[in-house]
Amino acid sequence: MKAKMRAGVLVGMVGAVCSLTVMAPQAWAAAGQDMAYYPAEWGRIGANLVTWDVAPGRALVLSTVGRHLGRYVADDKGRTITYDQAKVIPNYSTYYDSCSQFVQTSYTSTRIRFKQSEGSADMGKSLITADAQEVVETGCDKGLVVWSSTVDDADTYGYNHVLMSLRQGQADLKVGARIAGMKSGAISDGNAAYMSPADIATLTKGRGLQFADASQTFSYRVDAQGWWVLDLPSGQRAYTRLQTDAQGGQVWLMADVVNGKKQWVQKALMTSAKPSSKFGSVDVAARNWEAGFTVDDPGYGFFTRLRADGSGERGNLDRATGEFIGSPLNRWSLQDGKVVQDIRVSSGAYKRYRTWQSVNKVGDVRWVLEDDSSVYPDGSPGPYVTFKRVHPQLDRGDPPAATQRSAGGMVKGPQELVQAQRERLGRRSPL
Repeated sequence: MKAKMRAGVLVGMVGAVCSLTVMAPQAWAAAGQDMAYYPAEWGRIGANLVTWDVAPGRALVLSTVGRHLGRYVADDKGRTITYDQAKVIPNYSTYYDSCSQFVQTSYTSTRIRFKQSEGSADMGKSLITADAQEVVETGCDKGLVVWSSTVDDADTYGYNHVLMSLRQGQADLKVGARIAGMKSGAISDGNAAYMSPADIATLTKGRGLQFADASQTFSYRVDAQGWWVLDLPSGQRAYTRLQTDAQGGQVWLMADVVNGKKQWVQKALMTSAKPSSKFGSVDVAARNWEAGFTVDDPGYGFFTRLRADGSGERGNLDRATGEFIGSPLNRWSLQDGKVVQDIRVSSGAYKRYRTWQSVNKVGDVRWVLEDDSSVYPDGSPGPYVTFKRVHPQLDRGDPPAATQRSAGGMVKGPQELVQAQRERLGRRSPL
């Protein structure tokens, strides 16, 4: 699929393999202009908004965890920024240490490099690398470097880049438009945005956004850069759209604003919300669904197989061998037009449920608002939760018979929780 330039609008970009048809290349974007760098794949999050030459040889990097100034050097390797102060993400992830305990890690980066690989300086693809490391902060293995990287390493993913003045924007959206994926809850920084549930927001007259789950309407203004700036109980939050794709996906940027300055930035996957796209019957929902978050993974895909008799399973498909290893559902059902999966838990100490609310359908792609909940027998909340998020599910046809190898239950031991955390966070891009 190729993305084409139409009066400054980028359309049709999905996944890491898209090529670009853009304007003639130039050395670099003009000084003082904002450039967005972000992963196009549905399953990757993270973003950098870079203002080059805020002063000669200086750049401002707005990332998921804050604002970082630095000096840069430009050469045939790209533009390499050395931060004035290291970028640190505390409580970055969970590590299962040698004493069989879950401990926290931190992420630190001192340099970041941007190198254009396709397209032009204004719009195309870039390789991004960093001098960074993840270190265990507590427990038996305190100080252990889990992994490290340098700016000279190869970037195996690639990122889209677009001059913000050429992004698609959202000026075409009219009163009555419904957008699934906006968040009105408080967020500490972009790295924790997944902890705020996604909602459906409807544009109202007088520049308002009505959030369905929150049952509130918030006013917004359009700032000088074309962002929507919402007035929320927790403060101001800004949204702007970068691109749409032919399968119903929309890539937005979100940022909290304090005293007129954006404090962090994060990619937000959204889609149009259409009331007519509900799961209309059991037969409509009883399909072999591939998770859109893994569709770009060349090794494995995550599948949820739902059958009309209420049986099903979920697990990983090895793309090379065709082997499926998963666990059966206790049952699934259609409740008020939503798919509710009763997920088998190895300990049996609590019940876990995954809910899909269908909000859009484009071809074989069913866009759902997905969330997980768990509950103990006494009714108190269980240990597992996934906050509501936009997650495309690809219809891969009728579900196969339950004949392939199954784990027989959720994977036992701590790795179950490690996998659960990874699924919640998605494939992060901490650069």
